[in-house]
Amino acid sequence: MIPGSDCDDEITSTIVDAIVLQRFALEFSVAAGFNPDAPVGLSKVTFTN
Repeated sequence: MIPGSDCDDEITSTIVDAIVLQRFALEFSVAAGFNPDAPVGLSKVTFTN
């Protein structure tokens, strides 16, 4: 369990929590062998017919 931040302001606390969770997700994906900068199945090109 990851404890939430204990800032006095709710908005600041929410932003800090979001940053911590994003960092956790990054570290978890890298440890699992994924490249977060080049996800599988994602393309910058949209193919049309």
